[in-house]
Amino acid sequence: MEKISNTVLENKIFSARMVLAFVFILILTSVLILRIYNLQIVNHEYYSEEALGNQMRSVPVVPARGKILDRNGKILATNQLSYRLTLTPEKVKNTAKMLLSLKKIGLINDDDIKQFKKNKRHYKKFHNIPLKHKLSEIQVAEFLVSNQFIGVDIEPYFHRVYPNDASSVHVVGYVSRMNKQDKIFYDKQNYLGTSFVGKTGIERQYETLLHGTSGKKQIERNVSGRVVDTKIIESAIAGQDLYLSIDLDLQKKAETLLSGKRGSIVAVDVKNGEVLALVSTPIYNPNWFVNGISHANYKSLQTSKDIPQLNRSIQG
Repeated sequence: MEKISNTVLENKIFSARMVLAFVFILILTSVLILRIYNLQIVNHEYYSEEALGNQMRSVPVVPARGKILDRNGKILATNQLSYRLTLTPEKVKNTAKMLLSLKKIGLINDDDIKQFKKNKRHYKKFHNIPLKHKLSEIQVAEFLVSNQFIGVDIEPYFHRVYPNDASSVHVVGYVSRMNKQDKIFYDKQNYLGTSFVGKTGIERQYETLLHGTSGKKQIERNVSGRVVDTKIIESAIAGQDLYLSIDLDLQKKAETLLSGKRGSIVAVDVKNGEVLALVSTPIYNPNWFVNGISHANYKSLQTSKDIPQLNRSIQG
């Protein structure tokens, strides 16, 4: 009799456990169904866009900088097609290791790494951050043939060039890398992707005219992070060309007269007040500053008793 009583009790306990397990499974199934419904129906468009965003990105298109010419159309400042090495942080698993690998094969040096780390905080993770400018054609070819670095790419860009070297430097000025103050001062949207701005002279005074208007392009990457397609969404508008009243031949003649001396010469057309020549000596090469001046050149400018960067024609 006692045995039968125990069997009934065990059956009741087993049934209770089965009901409890069924209820638990039912609750989990309901939660799972609700989650799937939320993902597939309620937020379908949102998650579809998020997934697409992992493949498609909108990035800025930097406009071609306007040229600076003298009164006769002779070029004082122009652009030259060059190539730069870029790194996209979100596509690189270990940035420090990647930089070390690029350094080992001679593509970058310690100064490039230092500059990259300094600039990195001004970009978003999906931006192609410049790592080294003005690569040689040999470097570009070798990289493209044996590129095993996911997230590191070669980009064409226009490199600022001053074909007359030191001549007219105090008039034209020069461009150099944007610093923290530049990024705050200039329109953030229009200067996304811009690396260089005018620092002195005409390059600085008419920066916004010379810069132009940035565009926008959409890039598509595969699962490996490589760009497989590019589509222009908004075309960039090139900067305006500026014609100065300066006569380059007269400017060079005046510079020759002051060669080896400290001084200034200003030639003005008395009929209309146009400045034909504006010379301050000594002069220096503005091309030094475009990609970052070397320590040796910078020291020579800073320690010179003649103060080459002083524009005596307007400040002396």
